[in-house]
Amino acid sequence: AALAGVTLTPDLYCCAVNCVGATDLEITYHYRGMDADMRNDDFDYREVWVGPNKEYRSETSPIRMIERIKVPTFHAYGKNDPVVEFDHWTRLKRELKKYNKPFEFLVEEDQGHGFDRGKASIEFYERLERFLAAHLKE
Repeated sequence: AALAGVTLTPDLYCCAVNCVGATDLEITYHYRGMDADMRNDDFDYREVWVGPNKEYRSETSPIRMIERIKVPTFHAYGKNDPVVEFDHWTRLKRELKKYNKPFEFLVEEDQGHGFDRGKASIEFYERLERFLAAHLKE
């Protein structure tokens, strides 16, 4: 959501925090962990939540609109994430550098979808606090 915000409505933000976020809806469509194929009357993840076709996913993926970002961003990913493929971060980092966007990041080798274990959790919140203190307007 943070990346959608700063790419679709970039003038509304002074900074953004992306924690284990999907950046490319095409990757998400094809790989989304254990709930990717779940279907019932209330939930059709791929078509409804990610996008009905490749054109829609391409047009709405934050990774394809990085040039629109106007604010500093902070990104946190775990290499063992069973929900969001680590390739989201690999591609995003490349695009942020390509467009010379200011960003900070934290990648944890032993974390999954979130930072909930010991030192990694503490480091995440310390880095997050410093980032927000530096970039939130009073």
